[in-house]
Amino acid sequence: MKPAEARKIIRERARNSAHIVILSHARRQMTARDIDDLDVQRVLTGGAITEGPYRPTDRPELWRCNVRGCIAGDRIEVVVDIPPEPPLLYVITAMALGR
Repeated sequence: MKPAEARKIIRERARNSAHIVILSHARRQMTARDIDDLDVQRVLTGGAITEGPYRPTDRPELWRCNVRGCIAGDRIEVVVDIPPEPPLLYVITAMALGR
């Protein structure tokens, strides 16, 4: 998968917040870093891919990307898995990178 294709899929799927599945590790990291669900959705719908897409070694059926965006002046990076079948996205973690 090429970055442009991954970006298109991520943006389409992330338009509906019900399609974004935030895994427990990501939820803990988001809480610790003061990142909310809407921040994640905004990054996924408007951010840029900074790494990937690549296949994670533990889940080769998926594609994984790091997506970075700026929300209210703060840079946030979200690691997301794209399963082959729509419509879901799995958020692995989210990081606040500062201003």
